[in-house]
Amino acid sequence: MSQIFRIHGLRLHLKISDAANVQNKFVSFQRCLNCETLQSTIHEKGRTSRGFYRYSTLPIVNSTPRTKKPKKKKNFKKRIIEQELVKVLDWRLQRLKPSCNTDTSPVIQHYSNCDGSFNPGIFKPHRATLPNSFIQNSVPNRTTDTSKFFTQDGNKTVFTSTDWVNVLHSKMKKAKPSNQQWLNRVSTFKQQMNKVVQDSYHEEIMKPENESKSSSELCDTEVPGKNFEVEYKQCVNSGAISLEQLESELQGSETVTSSQDIIKETDVVDTRLDPIEIDLNKLVDIPHKDNTSIKKAKIVKANKSDVTKSKKQNAIEKEIKEIEQLRKSLEDKTLDMMKLDPDLLVKALGNKAAANIIIEKRHMDKITKEFNASLEAYVTACISCDMLEPAQHTPNCYSCKNIAPSLLQKGYVIKDAEIYNRLMHAMAKQGRLRDIIALFDNMETNRVAPTLQSYAATLECLNRQTLLAGKKNVPFDYDTAEMILHDIHKQKFKLKDILSSCAFQMDEKEQVIQAIKKCDKNFKANPVQIAKHYSCDLLSDLNDLSNEVPPDNPFANVLPVGDLTKQAIEQYQLETQDHISVQSIEKRDPENAEKEKEMGVKLKKLQHAWRNSLKAGFERKLKELENDRTRTIHLGLYPYLKLFPPETYVELMMQEIQRLGLASEMFSPSMFILATTLGHRLMQKYVIHTKHKAGSAKKIRKMYHEYISKYNASQLKEGNHREMWQTLCQKFTDGPTLDVKDPLWPEQVMRDVGHFMYNIILSETKIAAGNTPVSGIKSIPAFYNIYRNHSNKMKEEVKPHPALVRLYRDVGIRSLTFDIYEVPMLVPPIPWTSVRSGGFMLASTKLVRLPEAHPEQHEVMAACPPEQLYPVLDSLNTLSSCAWKINKEVLDIIIDVFNSKGDKNLDIPPPISECPSIPHLDRNMDRKERAQVYQDRLHLKQQKSEMYSLWCNELYRLSIANQFRDCIFWFPHNMDFRGRVYPCPPHFNHLGSDVVRGMLQFAQGKPLGDSGLNWLKIHLINLTGFKKRSSNADRLAFADDHMADILDSADNPMTGNKWWQSSDEPWQTLACCMEIANAVRSPSISKHICHFPVHQDGSCNGLQHYAALGRDQAGAASVNVAPGDVPADVYSDVVALVEEERAIDAENGNDIAKCLEGFIRRKVIKQTVMTTVYGVTKYGAKAQILRQLKDIPEFPQSEAWAASIYLADKTFTCLQGMFPATKEIQDWLTLTAELIAKTYSQPVDWVTPVGLPVIQPYYKVIKKAGGITLQKPNSQKQKNAFPPNFIHSLDSTHMMLTSIHCLRAGITFASVHDCFWTHPCDVEIMNRICREQFLALHNQPILEDLSKHFIERFKSFKHDSMFGERTSRYKAERLAREFLDNLTSNLPSRGDFDLSEVLDSTYFFS
Repeated sequence: MSQIFRIHGLRLHLKISDAANVQNKFVSFQRCLNCETLQSTIHEKGRTSRGFYRYSTLPIVNSTPRTKKPKKKKNFKKRIIEQELVKVLDWRLQRLKPSCNTDTSPVIQHYSNCDGSFNPGIFKPHRATLPNSFIQNSVPNRTTDTSKFFTQDGNKTVFTSTDWVNVLHSKMKKAKPSNQQWLNRVSTFKQQMNKVVQDSYHEEIMKPENESKSSSELCDTEVPGKNFEVEYKQCVNSGAISLEQLESELQGSETVTSSQDIIKETDVVDTRLDPIEIDLNKLVDIPHKDNTSIKKAKIVKANKSDVTKSKKQNAIEKEIKEIEQLRKSLEDKTLDMMKLDPDLLVKALGNKAAANIIIEKRHMDKITKEFNASLEAYVTACISCDMLEPAQHTPNCYSCKNIAPSLLQKGYVIKDAEIYNRLMHAMAKQGRLRDIIALFDNMETNRVAPTLQSYAATLECLNRQTLLAGKKNVPFDYDTAEMILHDIHKQKFKLKDILSSCAFQMDEKEQVIQAIKKCDKNFKANPVQIAKHYSCDLLSDLNDLSNEVPPDNPFANVLPVGDLTKQAIEQYQLETQDHISVQSIEKRDPENAEKEKEMGVKLKKLQHAWRNSLKAGFERKLKELENDRTRTIHLGLYPYLKLFPPETYVELMMQEIQRLGLASEMFSPSMFILATTLGHRLMQKYVIHTKHKAGSAKKIRKMYHEYISKYNASQLKEGNHREMWQTLCQKFTDGPTLDVKDPLWPEQVMRDVGHFMYNIILSETKIAAGNTPVSGIKSIPAFYNIYRNHSNKMKEEVKPHPALVRLYRDVGIRSLTFDIYEVPMLVPPIPWTSVRSGGFMLASTKLVRLPEAHPEQHEVMAACPPEQLYPVLDSLNTLSSCAWKINKEVLDIIIDVFNSKGDKNLDIPPPISECPSIPHLDRNMDRKERAQVYQDRLHLKQQKSEMYSLWCNELYRLSIANQFRDCIFWFPHNMDFRGRVYPCPPHFNHLGSDVVRGMLQFAQGKPLGDSGLNWLKIHLINLTGFKKRSSNADRLAFADDHMADILDSADNPMTGNKWWQSSDEPWQTLACCMEIANAVRSPSISKHICHFPVHQDGSCNGLQHYAALGRDQAGAASVNVAPGDVPADVYSDVVALVEEERAIDAENGNDIAKCLEGFIRRKVIKQTVMTTVYGVTKYGAKAQILRQLKDIPEFPQSEAWAASIYLADKTFTCLQGMFPATKEIQDWLTLTAELIAKTYSQPVDWVTPVGLPVIQPYYKVIKKAGGITLQKPNSQKQKNAFPPNFIHSLDSTHMMLTSIHCLRAGITFASVHDCFWTHPCDVEIMNRICREQFLALHNQPILEDLSKHFIERFKSFKHDSMFGERTSRYKAERLAREFLDNLTSNLPSRGDFDLSEVLDSTYFFS
């Protein structure tokens, strides 16, 4: 019987002879070109016209044992060596086995050196390959008496290595070819015997204990070269001689010309030379004696022409000279790194053999992790829906004994003990001790070491056996308990650490403690120890609060404790519900009220019909999966679809239908994204359900009530919010463990579940033709698939039927449904205490926003000491703890403008009704005019789609703001891989547009004090953009001069002179005008309670960090790092330089320069200057400038393209002249990243000054033979992204340091990357802290630490060149590595700027 399953895009045919004892499995792979090919070629029950329903990523195992023996598989590509031949090699096995690490998996053992270290050279296991004649003449057959070929040493068969060599020696006496030819044969034969040893050892350790082979199971072996016609009798009769002696004899002959031609065991293959005697693909790698590299036998083609050799030798010598010139220029500091030839770097640094080994090892590890994650998710889902039997069979079906060796070699090995631990705890609740013991046996079979959690589950089972119904008289098994405790001690676990090392659910912890105390009445577990202090030198002064007065709490009494408690209950209920309905703010047109009512009735009828059909379709498809599950045991979707009642899945599908119906008519998202998103929503619901079931939700709710009191206290006695929560965790030790990872699903599982539900949506949702649900009218699908070509890839997309889109628009949007993690919280978020715990109360939140395919950084962070990440976590907690409220006056004005058809000048998008009408065709039009009409139609259609998308986004933001208009709310925060911080709710947050920022205020107000009003005025003028290069005194004077306009804007925003509308940021300007008006009209200005946040923005912050790194005096002055009487404006400086260049070109007759006269403005090039330090290319800069030129009505649009190219080039040239130190550091970072990615085939990684590990997640897919796809670092992206990402990590570090110190200073702090917010009365304090932390940050040896990190990171990389040590190619690669080492130790030069001057710079952040 042949079954089909999928593994990462592969179609596998699995043949199984015995399900109970799966030993003979033959797997053949065929690459699936795409999903459509799979659907069209596979015909199996469970398949529909729209998809294949078995979305398992793992093999299918037949549940019914077969009695009929399978036929022998013929024509294997990988030959099997007979059992007797394995015994002959026993002497070598005894040398290998004791040295291998028994805790590692068989596959890794096979890939390891004898000392247990990973050996990349034998990464690809091979079957043994010997010449046919040798097998036929040497190995005994069934009738041959084997005793004469062996000697007996006790009970063990021994056959020495010298006997094998004598076979060759005797042959040399009969026929005497050239010594060089025989030398090649000796070396080749040595490799083949090592290959036999390695493969035989692999077969031995992977072979089930009860498996045995008869001597008749000998298979033919492929011939790798000319046959060695050797007989065993010659071997026995000849004298003993070793391989080394034979080589010495040959090398001493006259035919050996030089020592370089002698082939030794440690020589390597030059793949540029054609093989003659042996097919290189058949060669097997041999471990080097010092375990530093794996090399292949070198075969020199005898008739290779000297001309070809000389040409290749000359080419290699040329590369050597070029590399030496590079090194010399590096030593002389005359190297212009940006002029370096990329092709030369590729040639010089291309250690492809080592790179491919690293890539394949990384790919194998990734497959193993994904495999174990899939098993864990499947087992957990089965346990959640009370399907314990399938969960129990899963480890057995996929153990190393029962899974195909080809899959084991690819990495499909069970290595995660958590899979077993979850099963053990589930079985412990039923008292199934025998099944738990069987799981321990399975762990031993798969070489998975038990953890302390495994023994805890066993102890839980022992205690529950005495408590289960019907077994109340069962005594406690003291003997088994003593054995478990002894085993714990034997495994060197500390029993007292069972509370801190294990994660428990419900009452598991209490059951374990009771079981231990029955054996040891005096047992007392160690309390959970939590390190609370910083390990970062930059924050070491904050570790001791014993001698200090606790700092004031800036968030104290933001709400009464009783109100916070009520909102906490409401938030808890909302997260349990996992979504929220928000009333739309769209204004209804009274004229269309009747039509909307009629269409609303039709839509309700449709939705009622859809619910019934979706439920019926879901149950039908689920029944098909259930029937399929009864026949096979496989990791299918069935348990994921049984977690909730069918109504829950139907509700999710109905919400998805509404989202699709309200989407843009022109935009159709891909099925890949839609399915993954829908699966993610189901997973979030499952995570919340699991927390309720495990008792974690109840414990969080109990702890949170006490956290509210600490959050609302007047002083920060614990120092910060993380320590508050950690203190509560130490207090509430009973019950489930909270700091555990959520039961997340792999991306493939989410996508498959989403596909399953989307297939039901596509097949079951119908709409009547003519847009009326009248019976008898033909129904048509409400949604349909389309396929579009994106970058030469065909992608499936989903579109709603136009009739359905019109129906939703006619009805209007009355309410919007959002996932709970898409809206702000009603209470302070739970503080981040680790990479797993923090954010929303119940909903799962990621600490770092990473691609699903590259979780490496998250794994590195999880392995870090907890205190290393405390600065990052505390900064996130400080930002998350800031309470906000809505400025109702501004919100109402914005809603009125939105419902009054918007205003483009105020950044309020108009509705699609304001889009120009589509032009009509006229019969009298000629061909050119018709083409223009078609082009205009397409343009208007795209414009209409964009207008609708922008209008919907604004509707979402305003509706959420209106929903929270009477509430105080909080934004939970997380970060990207560089450490840049973002609010979790995507639609409405203070990182949004000017519209959103204008309606946000601090919930906690503060008196203005003596200087608060002045800072309000300065901030107002900063928002307008009228006085960019003026001092603060001039800005204050300007504000006083325009006080009448300010008050008029506050009193009559839409009917007055509208001075605020001419501002760069109009809505924030209006809000500030209203705040100033309220302040000046209050009885006491200094006592006026102000909620308005004042911003202090860095002056091109990226250039500020570059100037500090290079101690560049000119650069520091240009970006206000150096003090000045007036603020420097780098954008205006660049404009002046570009204008000078333009004037010169105009005089020389350049038409574009003449056309740009008067149009080189600050706004035109600002974005390009800002993003240049973040790695923008000339193409990107051209696009930025082109956008700005198109927004200038007076500029001739026909010249915009050429003008944007001209300005981009001039801007880059001027910036390089202004900031030479910046350019040098950028070049150093760029070249370093390129060498790392190309030489070591590794992603660039570093650690920020506050301890955050950063790994660039840029990879590319490479295809290998056999349809295998691997991922390796994308050297181009790694190189281009490193400078901007490194600077971004520095500006995020500066923000984190500032936020932590602001909390200790007792002031409110919020940020938008390099823009810091606080109350007007605290601006001066925040500015001082900002400058001090910038100085402290850059007093660290940042570039020196970075270079040391790179040297330390790659010093363990051995030189695994595929070329001989004496070849020119080897020298080229060695010089390239030295070039990288020298590059990282020779830092860019520094200037003489005194960085402490930044403390006196008023306009550093202003």
